[in-house]
Amino acid sequence: MPKNPTATSTIRRHIELHPQTADRLERLRDALEATSDSEIFRRALQVLEALIQDEQSGKMLCIKDQSGEITAVSVRYGGAGTHGYRPPSRANAR
Repeated sequence: MPKNPTATSTIRRHIELHPQTADRLERLRDALEATSDSEIFRRALQVLEALIQDEQSGKMLCIKDQSGEITAVSVRYGGAGTHGYRPPSRANAR
């Protein structure tokens, strides 16, 4: 790594992906119309970083399905789950 990296410098990383993960990456690239895998990784890191910062500040990400059921999601603790969160009644969930 250069001692004084600039905004235009890059660092190459070699990663090995399971075939299913590579397929997921390709589907994401197509869905997002991304021009490269690097773009997908940059965008994913931005979103993940923002979600973690929000979670650390006490905010909670919740997913509301079509039936109105709300599930809290934790990016730091591995996926969906209630983690002590009680969703509001459906009347209040609108």
